[in-house]
Amino acid sequence: MAAGLRLRAYLALERAMVDLDDVGDPVGDELRDRMDPIWHMLSDEERCALDARNGDPSRFAGTVARRDSTVRASVRARFGWAA
Repeated sequence: MAAGLRLRAYLALERAMVDLDDVGDPVGDELRDRMDPIWHMLSDEERCALDARNGDPSRFAGTVARRDSTVRASVRARFGWAA
């Protein structure tokens, strides 16, 4: 699946949200809420791919400095409800 513009934007925002959450910045929560419209505009295939993520996160969000499985699991849990 080739990543479209909305999917790439969503992944970039997700990365920023996780980084903000990691340092305890409340802007991470605000960003998470504002990402919902993008999520709902993704195709079913894109949402399924996001929900099924595991392994190396860099193939989804580009270059990722942090490769912590706890963060990835947390992100999947946060967005699983929207599917």
